[in-house]
Amino acid sequence: MISWGDRWVVTAPPGRIRHRDHELVTHTVCETCGERVHGEDVHREDLVPGWDQSGPVTTP
Repeated sequence: MISWGDRWVVTAPPGRIRHRDHELVTHTVCETCGERVHGEDVHREDLVPGWDQSGPVTTP
């Protein structure tokens, strides 16, 4: 979330997170399979009938 804000919300990052003597760079790993997760590899699954990403689905 910080990297998104640094890229899209402000012209210069207001700060940074450090780990020991270097900037912290993180990534997400799937706990089930152990693979590194990339945005193009994930999708949303709607579990509530009658809803989608926008909210309630209206039927004509």
